[in-house]
Parts: sequence; C-alpha cells; structure tokens
Amino acid sequence: MPLKQLVKNLLSPIVIYRFPASPFVFLTFDDGPDPQGTPAILKILDETNTKATFFLEGRKMEQYPHVVREIHRSGHALAYHAFDHRPMNELFLSELIAECQRMKILFRSYGQEVQFFRPPYGKITILSLFVFGLYNKRFIQWSVDSGDSLGCDAKSIVNRFEKRNIQQGDIFLFHDDAEVTPRVLREIIIDLRESGFSFGSLQRRKDITTA
Repeated sequence: MPLKQLVKNLLSPIVIYRFPASPFVFLTFDDGPDPQGTPAILKILDETNTKATFFLEGRKMEQYPHVVREIHRSGHALAYHAFDHRPMNELFLSELIAECQRMKILFRSYGQEVQFFRPPYGKITILSLFVFGLYNKRFIQWSVDSGDSLGCDAKSIVNRFEKRNIQQGDIFLFHDDAEVTPRVLREIIIDLRESGFSFGSLQRRKDITTA
C-alpha cells in the first residue's frame, strides 16, 4: 500500500477525504461567503433542488453576515475554513486554540455547533490535529478538485468530472469566489444526476454515515 494511502487510512476517523459508506456525493464550497459568487451559487442550488456545504472564512462571515444568513435559510450546511485563510503550519498553539474558539462563537448566532473544519490549502500539522481533536472537530478534505481555483476554463472543469471515476461518497471541492463556478455548476449537477448520483449534506448525519 502506498505511504500516502496508509497515512490517510490511519487518520480516517479525524481527517476525511470521502465518505465511502455513503450513498451520496457532496458539493462543498470554500472561501466564502462571497457577495457576488455565493448568491449565484445559491440560486443554482435552489433551482436544481440541491443541498451543499459551505466552508466559510471567519473574517468574511463578519463582513457579509447577510450572505451567511441566506446560506443558512436555504438549508445548506455551514462549516469553517479558518478565520483569515492562514495555513495551519503558520499557526502557533495559542492561535490554533483561538481558531477553535472563534469557530464556536461565529456559528453560535446561527444555532449550530459546527463540527467540520477544512484547513486552508488542505494543509494539516500534527499540532493542529491534536488541538482540533481536543475540541471534537473533524477535518474535511476532498476527493475531487473541480479546478475552479486553478485557472481552468469552464469546458476543462466539466471535462474533469466527465473523465473522473466518480464514486458514491466523493467530496467535490469548489470555491465561492471563483468566477467560473456558477457557469459550470448547473451542468455538473445535471450530468451527475443523469449518471445516477444523489447529493448529500454534511448537515444531515444520515447522509455521511460511515462503516
């Protein structure tokens, strides 16, 4: 077994790349709320009757609380993506503790005890695993990167999904602030549904049940 896969298996209770026992696939959006991108995404999700999960930055939550409220009112799952998008390997112990405490405070007004955290750039350290574990938080990574933040054009992103061997339990990575995302999202949702996939939400525990 490759070393990278072995490490993933050892960390699987804490760091999740996909939900292999789930019958759903999962749309996730990073780096929001964005005053332009998020409403456009929400409109598409509403029109296609699709639920998703939004990994929000704390500073943007404070800047655009009305957008967070709209995500919440629309029935989507809220999750955390750090306060100012600093990678975990740049944070000291006190700063990691502060992240966990901010996480609790920021989501309190929405009546949620948010458990899921996505580290910026997907970077994880042993210290961050220890601190977030003490606060009973789980790291959610992704199994399929849409490429929307990598400068890919719309056609390339759609082709990525057509060529990938998508499986139940996969977690898709998109970004609220990527201009291309609203232009490809509807087509990807429709294509996946036509291929027999259903969309789950991290907010619904039954959707993410793992063996």
